[in-house]
Amino acid sequence: MAQGYHYTFRVLCFVLAFVHGEGWIVENSAEMSPPTPLSKFDLDLSMSVSFGAKIAIKECGHQFRYEHWDCPKQAFHSRGPSIIHEDVSNESYQKLRATKESSNPTVISPHLRQPANRETAFIHAITAAGIAHTLTKNCSNGEFGDCGCGVNKPQKDVRWKWSGCSDNFHFGDQVAKKFLDGVEIAKKFLDGVESGSDPKSLANLHNNEAGRVAVRKTMKRVCKCHGVSGSCATQTCWTTLADFRAVGNYLKKMYKQALRVDYTNGNLNEIITENNSHRVNRKRQTTERASWEYSQNSAIPLSNLESARRRRSPKIKKRKLVFLQDSPNYCRSNAAEGIRGVIGRSCIAEPANEPDPKKLLANVRTCAKLCKACGLKIHRKEVQVASSCNCRFQWCCQVTCQTCSKKRIEITCVV
Repeated sequence: MAQGYHYTFRVLCFVLAFVHGEGWIVENSAEMSPPTPLSKFDLDLSMSVSFGAKIAIKECGHQFRYEHWDCPKQAFHSRGPSIIHEDVSNESYQKLRATKESSNPTVISPHLRQPANRETAFIHAITAAGIAHTLTKNCSNGEFGDCGCGVNKPQKDVRWKWSGCSDNFHFGDQVAKKFLDGVEIAKKFLDGVESGSDPKSLANLHNNEAGRVAVRKTMKRVCKCHGVSGSCATQTCWTTLADFRAVGNYLKKMYKQALRVDYTNGNLNEIITENNSHRVNRKRQTTERASWEYSQNSAIPLSNLESARRRRSPKIKKRKLVFLQDSPNYCRSNAAEGIRGVIGRSCIAEPANEPDPKKLLANVRTCAKLCKACGLKIHRKEVQVASSCNCRFQWCCQVTCQTCSKKRIEITCVV
């Protein structure tokens, strides 16, 4: 029971620190202090959330590295402080856990002042995904004392059976939901907005869920064979998280398929355009037919019939990203909207792994396209960058590396 209180208190502090700004948590921490010190569980939870937010920012930058909007780190911050410690690497994360020297871990969330466009939708989704992914992973690694294995779905295939310890996505999903959705709920409460009557908040909550769904959708089933002489007569299987890059790729796909919505009758509804009219109308005809059949039953109360009519609009799937406003022109700088523009933007083109001339050329063309699409010229510069390579572990306990030179092509957009 005490642990549940501490967890609720920690989430509340995170939310209020974000909504009010950095000074709030300092000025009010004494008045709101819990009756007993915060537990190790609370500290581990805060560090997991912090690390999850950081990998979200890093992945967002990777996914949009060749786009006009390159997902700047500032897009994740509001007027409140950052949940991200300046150095939250795996090593520093473990050090902070061991020493419990968490220097006021406060909250990051997608920018509440940003317009509800396609890019903001991705920010909400990738943040929720990063936090849910990290919490689930740390749960499986035993970072939280009372966090067990995930619950497996019923199976119909007799050729294999569930066994082992599946990653507990339910834990990561629920904690991330309470944490990020709490920001929206607190914001509406402080602004005096009735629950469910703020279209932007509804869109944010939907995109938060879409991010968590992305983590679940990309989970993998891993199996181990059993049988005489490796015959694999039976298999035991369990589910595990995919690498976060797979989650980022999935959400980038959802970003490209994001739905423009509006707010009517207390719900978010997809706007019909030339590109989606056939699909939306087909769904609408199906739901209208179901509502008509529903209304033919004379025993159904009038209030239920009215509810059926309100359900005629096709329901937006949880995995879809939604937005309310069109994106601005990211080619030109706009200080008022926090848009840096493309002039002076540098794009690094390099092979993903070993030097590959074809891949390098493709990346150069992608970088050049970034500039030319905005009517700008390119300045190409070849640079040699030193990096660690051929690292080896020496007993005990040191890692030695060689220094290798790596070729990079830097493309800069100029007038």
